[in-house]
Amino acid sequence: MTDTPFPSGNEPPAMNPQAGRADMELLCRGLAIVRVTGEQDLTCYDRLKQTLDMAVAYGDILVDLTNCTCIDSSTIGALIAAHGGATAQGHRLAMLIRPEPDALARTIKATRLADIIPVHTSRNAAFALLRPQPRRR
Repeated sequence: MTDTPFPSGNEPPAMNPQAGRADMELLCRGLAIVRVTGEQDLTCYDRLKQTLDMAVAYGDILVDLTNCTCIDSSTIGALIAAHGGATAQGHRLAMLIRPEPDALARTIKATRLADIIPVHTSRNAAFALLRPQPRRR
């Protein structure tokens, strides 16, 4: 038996510096950005889901994954659910990832998540999609 209660890399989220976070910022009327950072896994699901649900209630959402190192199936499920919720309320949801190919981009490609949720590698492209649309009379 060792003195370390958790093997390296398996620390509880509060002690693991790579633990995932999700925070929301309201950018302007009807547009929220959800910044997702670190390693997103089942231990982060409740916080991510709660943050995405708040954003869906607000309006269009940009999920910024540029500082996210990896996602698992629970994260993918939360993103798909948020996309469905946003669509049902007449809002849009898009994801922003780093332009360089990395583990996150490979996961998004392998799971075909981009077939469901628009993915952008530039803020300008993402904001162009999410720009408020004029109301039709």
